[in-house]
Amino acid sequence: MNIRENIRRIRESKGLKQQVISDALGSDPAVASNIENGKREIKVSELERIAQALDEDVLYLFTYPERFVNANTLESYSQKKVSITFEVSPDIRDELLKIVAQK
Repeated sequence: MNIRENIRRIRESKGLKQQVISDALGSDPAVASNIENGKREIKVSELERIAQALDEDVLYLFTYPERFVNANTLESYSQKKVSITFEVSPDIRDELLKIVAQK
């Protein structure tokens, strides 16, 4: 699974419409659909707003359905190419990189 699928599955499991994500991002209703379908990149700055809209931690968006990172999760992500665009201050960026790089 990937983060896009996880966002969709978490949202659906809570009975929420895509509009909840679009509202959290202050964007057009089609944005949530485009994010979930891989037609639009997710910015790091948007991850926290999406997680808040789903009433979850950002990390859970990556690890769903598990609430922790285990060796299998790390292994599956280590085999995939990940592209991240940072629009945060340098100190927050450094903290996010520490979390992502932890093994």
